[in-house]
Amino acid sequence: MEGNRCEAKIKELFEAIYGRYSSLEEFVEDANVPLSFLEALERRNWESLPEMVYVKAFLKKICVKLGLDAEEMIRAVSECVSDKEIKPEIVSIPVKRSTLRVGIGKFTFAFVLVLLLLSAFFVYKILRVGRVVGKAAKVTTNSSNSTAEATVRVSTAVNSTERVGDSHKEIEGKSETRKAEVVQLPKLVVISKDGVSWYRWSCPDINLKKQGFVNMGEKKEFSVNGTCRIKLGNPEVVVLEFGGKEYSYSGNKPLLLEVSPSGINVVRR
Repeated sequence: MEGNRCEAKIKELFEAIYGRYSSLEEFVEDANVPLSFLEALERRNWESLPEMVYVKAFLKKICVKLGLDAEEMIRAVSECVSDKEIKPEIVSIPVKRSTLRVGIGKFTFAFVLVLLLLSAFFVYKILRVGRVVGKAAKVTTNSSNSTAEATVRVSTAVNSTERVGDSHKEIEGKSETRKAEVVQLPKLVVISKDGVSWYRWSCPDINLKKQGFVNMGEKKEFSVNGTCRIKLGNPEVVVLEFGGKEYSYSGNKPLLLEVSPSGINVVRR
């Protein structure tokens, strides 16, 4: 029943399009929606559809343009898409633990623990002997070094004023160096010149993810922190500017790009 309603609603949608327009391309230009979305919906190619949030947004825009019931259309197509999803079967395989390995592991752990305790005991003894020897050496050298220490204190008092001035200069120099070390992150600019495209932007190095739309005439900027990725739903309607260069791609199918300070590379079309 749900599948029949879905087919009927999709058929109703395309009958309305072909009843008013000579082709899908003409309707796409007027409604400002991706051609790849309508082609996938017409062929019932559910795998080529974008995420459900974009499917609902496109259907609502199309139904408003054609005067159809958007809520009913979205509900029918959502049921149809959910029926086609394949849920993987998870098979649990019992794992038998080896009693011999467990016994060997416990013995190894106990042996390592004993070695660590013995090592700590010997280190403690060595340090204690070193402290006793050091105290004896200090008693011997303190008397001979008293005159030298008095001379050093006098020279330190004379030079204290110069050192204070030098320390202020060092602090000022370090602050100026830190200001100079601030690096501007490169920017990726996406400009839509001939339609609407959805996008998904992610930067794993800083755990950043976001998605949205680039409408016709709109400009979106993204800070490139390390190696990032952007997926465009309709790449042929946008132009990318990065590092003083301009990039454009043909085709209206989703395109995945990798963006890094060295440039832009195609990951998957």
